Amino acid sequence: MRIVAVGAVVRVPAGALRSIVVRRGVSTHPDGNLPRRARDARIEWEAADQAEYAFCSARRPAYAFGREGEGLIVHFLDLFDLAGYQYASAGLYMRLCHGRERLPRAAVLRRLGYRPGTRSEQVEGATPGTMTRF
Repeated sequence: MRIVAVGAVVRVPAGALRSIVVRRGVSTHPDGNLPRRARDARIEWEAADQAEYAFCSARRPAYAFGREGEGLIVHFLDLFDLAGYQYASAGLYMRLCHGRERLPRAAVLRRLGYRPGTRSEQVEGATPGTMTRF
């Protein structure tokens, strides 16, 4: 994934909706020989950029991706108890909302204001506004 742009969309009392414009690509290595450096990978990039979104909120963290015209997939994230399919979204959420490369330990999440037991599910056919409405 190549990050093209990052921006603020809207701020509401519960958090801030941020956008990230990305260009995704695929690199295959059928022989298992991964390149030593990322710049040496042969990547087939998609033809167009796409917008993804993070709702930076300690009360209801969420990440959305997909083709906006087709409806987005929103992952509402309980950062203390992620389902397997949510790990990539949680990593991108932490990067976009906190500038962290990976999901931190529980003690750090608590210091950032997060608590266990937030909404945790996948919603399909959504819009960016789906994340900001309670």
